[in-house]
Amino acid sequence: MLRPGSNLMKRLTVISGNVADDKLTPSIWSAQVTDIKRILSTPLYEKILSDFASNTLSDEYLTIYNDFVTYMLVFYSASHFVMNNSIIVGNAGNYKHSTDSAAIADYKEVDRLSKYYREMGANYELNFYEFMKDKNLPEYSRGCSVDTNTFKFGWFL
Repeated sequence: MLRPGSNLMKRLTVISGNVADDKLTPSIWSAQVTDIKRILSTPLYEKILSDFASNTLSDEYLTIYNDFVTYMLVFYSASHFVMNNSIIVGNAGNYKHSTDSAAIADYKEVDRLSKYYREMGANYELNFYEFMKDKNLPEYSRGCSVDTNTFKFGWFL
């Protein structure tokens, strides 16, 4: 849904404008299938994905995409990217990039930034649930409430 070349992640986060789009793609995909699909429910996710691909998003679906999905995807993708970008896996093994004029952020700083973006995504997620309270879209189903579960997963404690 979010195309890497759109630069929206780079405009709304601290991700540098010179990060290659192919470096962002795995994080966008991961956020789409783990976060966005979970939030929307599979039928609504597939409806929006299909309409997006055919350029036929309209009405409530367009509102959901523009006002919630886009921002959730940006911030959840940024969270994934920040956590996974520090180590590169290549034919020669696993390594970290370093430059002469910069210091590599330690794990606590990286974790803090990743959690910040996850919280931003969660804020849009909560706003989405509030928006959907009075909507009756046939594709949307939510099996559990924020008040009675661990929020991230549908596991009751």
